[in-house]
Amino acid sequence: MELTHFNKAKNELALARDIDEVKDIRDKAEALRLYAKQAGESLEMQNQCAEIKIRAERRAGELIAEKIEHGGDRKTESSLHRERLKDLGVSETQSHRWQAIASVPEDDFEEHIAKTKADKKELTSASVYRLAKKPEKRKIPLPVGKYEVIYADPPWEYRNTGFAMSAVKQYPTMSIASLCEMKIKELSNENSILFLWATNPLLKEAIQLMEAWGFEYKTNFVWTKSNHTAGFYIYGQHELLLIGVRGSMLPSGEKFKSIIQGENRKHSKKPEIVYEIIEKMYPNTKRIELFARNKRENWESWGNEVEQ
Repeated sequence: MELTHFNKAKNELALARDIDEVKDIRDKAEALRLYAKQAGESLEMQNQCAEIKIRAERRAGELIAEKIEHGGDRKTESSLHRERLKDLGVSETQSHRWQAIASVPEDDFEEHIAKTKADKKELTSASVYRLAKKPEKRKIPLPVGKYEVIYADPPWEYRNTGFAMSAVKQYPTMSIASLCEMKIKELSNENSILFLWATNPLLKEAIQLMEAWGFEYKTNFVWTKSNHTAGFYIYGQHELLLIGVRGSMLPSGEKFKSIIQGENRKHSKKPEIVYEIIEKMYPNTKRIELFARNKRENWESWGNEVEQ
């Protein structure tokens, strides 16, 4: 691919507002890449074609998300997704991968492209897709200390992530294996309690995670939401806050009913009243929130979104 054609394709992608147009650029770039490889052309030439292909997939992912998000109806996520993708001429697998590629932060995306070419390695869609599957690169070490109360809202990784509002489109997710490997047991006292948010599709995995962290499941709160979300079988309008114990940790303060009511306005954001409930159940304790988004007085807050 000549440099003039390369730059022209990049400009066309930047201006593209039509999925078919982007797919056409992507398919032509892939055909050129395969031809260059079979003809024994230089890796530089092959990577130029691959870069256009990947940039087209990234642009397609952005456009798919925009069109699905602005569809305007409230069908189940599954049927809504299939119908709109069919209209767009895109398979579910393509939608999932292209939206994942689009979710990679721009700086990380450009750095990966530049480094791969500078290292004279083959540039592939799969390598960019893997970036989207990784947790955020800014790794923050767990604090040193022991806590009686641990509150966690893990960034669960789902098997069905090809939707505009899927978790991977909102924040870096973690696999159950990666979550289980976290040394949370080292943060807990011999007598401590874990409040763990669990989504309904991953309830089994949440129990598994609780046990991996050294806690025994006891009971749960049910958060009933003001609005329902889409789902494959039912409209979801509740979420579970599991309670697990290490040793003995009955409440030293107030005891609450198991139903929590609160609005769900922002993706994954939990009701503020949960902090107050925990504080009143376990006053005068050392508390930590894992995967926190904000700092809170009288709590240790740990997470990539918290300013350190």
